[in-house]
Amino acid sequence: MEKTKGLDQLWFLTLAKYSFGNAPLFYDDIPERLKKSEDAIKIMYYNNQNKGIITNDFFVWALENNISYDAVRWFIKDFSYQEDKELEWLIDALFNQYTIYSDESNNCVKFRFKDIDGNTNVKWYNDFVLSGIAFEGNTTPIDIDELFDKFKLQKNNNDAKLRHIATFNGEDGNRFADILKSNKVTILLETLLQCDHIYMHWATENLLYFSLVDIVDSVLEVPFILDEVKNVLYNYATKDRNFLLSFLAQYDYPNIKEDKIKDFCEHFICWLDSLEAQNIEEDFSLELLRQGMKSSRRTNNLLFLQENTDKLLIENFVPMYAMRVATFPNSNIHFDQCAIVEDNIERYVSTYCSSKIANYDFLKSSSSKWIQLSDMVSGIHGALMAYLNVHDITSISKELLCFSETQKRNLEMFMKLKRKSTRKNKYFDNMSKNLQQIERLQFLMSYCKV
Repeated sequence: MEKTKGLDQLWFLTLAKYSFGNAPLFYDDIPERLKKSEDAIKIMYYNNQNKGIITNDFFVWALENNISYDAVRWFIKDFSYQEDKELEWLIDALFNQYTIYSDESNNCVKFRFKDIDGNTNVKWYNDFVLSGIAFEGNTTPIDIDELFDKFKLQKNNNDAKLRHIATFNGEDGNRFADILKSNKVTILLETLLQCDHIYMHWATENLLYFSLVDIVDSVLEVPFILDEVKNVLYNYATKDRNFLLSFLAQYDYPNIKEDKIKDFCEHFICWLDSLEAQNIEEDFSLELLRQGMKSSRRTNNLLFLQENTDKLLIENFVPMYAMRVATFPNSNIHFDQCAIVEDNIERYVSTYCSSKIANYDFLKSSSSKWIQLSDMVSGIHGALMAYLNVHDITSISKELLCFSETQKRNLEMFMKLKRKSTRKNKYFDNMSKNLQQIERLQFLMSYCKV
């Protein structure tokens, strides 16, 4: 497959440039279990033809030539003596075969302003989440019918959702705490946690954070600090949300017209001037943003905030599905049916999958209990992200004091399940680079001692 813009499939997982040297590889070096494998022979020729110099190109070559996970893992770990955990995760994601089921939570299809007052079509704090279940190979590690029998659902329910095992308000930013009260959620988490070979995966997109990042990318050209500035901007945006969203909507953000750019920059600078930084780092980030805005005002240019659609903050979430396909190219991936994704995923997959495309399909949830189970997992993840968006560490600490034993137990099991999954492969976790969320999640992890 032709590579796009010189990027290979590894780019979506790591920017690390692996490079190490090997001795010549001979047939006798190959373990008996692999000697009948053409893959090991191909690796031997690759190693020797490249004089033992192994770089990222090896992994691209291995993907393109369908080299097995067992052969790649032996070559890197046992022959090349590479003990890097990051490299181990990379090989596992690219070459191991998983069965992955996914469902989405808070799928608003698009995220946009409804009016010039800054009202959005969905609550800003409800992140889009694509999450579910993963296990190695094709053999199911649990009896899913037995699990669903324990939920004691109504007999005519052939499409179980999280709402059928827990009571909560789907729009409420505090619903995570309500979900944790459910004894049926206890059954779910116990089952997943006690099984050694089943994992969760999750990808999240913070709606407000991703709606604002183009501001930073449009006015700054200092890549080493961009993430910090984006997080500072997000933090102050959440504190002054009503004003900032109304201000942006009045300019049809993210489609600032050319004759409005100077005015937009001027008003944005005024807003920055009104903020009081809490520390030197914040002050530095705000000053960078201020100077960047002044430069854009002078040049009358906002690169990523022009020639877009009026008031359309996030066009769709299809890329997140395609990135799952690119991250696990040797796996079998099953998504919940979603028309907009099915109609558009191919163009993203063809861009992201430069070396190999995973087997993926779309299943009707009523015909797959694994998709239904993924709905439950995704719903809990979506609730967690909303909770982290609207609660700072101080308020989380106070709420934890009032948690029942069931809530504490379920919280601990969910955090342990997340930890278990990321220890298996860190690429099961694809959260936004939202430092505020990460710090609050780490606080919960610490509270649960995982």
